[in-house]
Amino acid sequence: MQPNLLCHPIPYLWRDEIKHYLRGYFNAFAVAFYPDTCLRDGQSVTVSNAATYFGPMSCAIQSHAATGEIRMTVEPPRRNPPSAIHARFRHPEERPIKQITVNGEEWTDFDVEKELVHPGKLEGTTEIIAYY
Repeated sequence: MQPNLLCHPIPYLWRDEIKHYLRGYFNAFAVAFYPDTCLRDGQSVTVSNAATYFGPMSCAIQSHAATGEIRMTVEPPRRNPPSAIHARFRHPEERPIKQITVNGEEWTDFDVEKELVHPGKLEGTTEIIAYY
């Protein structure tokens, strides 16, 4: 079954069709759902050339939780760029975000409770750092 035949990808999880779920969900959220234990100090999460409606995209998250930061590098899709990309940062000890930088500049558009950063439309490799 193709993921675009359903209005929401959750039924794929119910049927244990993880591949279809991921394909359907990556069109909306990239690397939004990973266990916070994946980002203990020194660990990383990487998604390379994920197929999305907007074109292939990549994302790498590196944890430096012991020093109070988590870094994300995003290679946004270029074929049909989305109007915005949202990045989720989950600290392994559930600490709240205190500060964000996007490409080295302080960024204020983020939601501490939802752990989401809203860098807007990205046009090239972007580094986002969350400080705790």
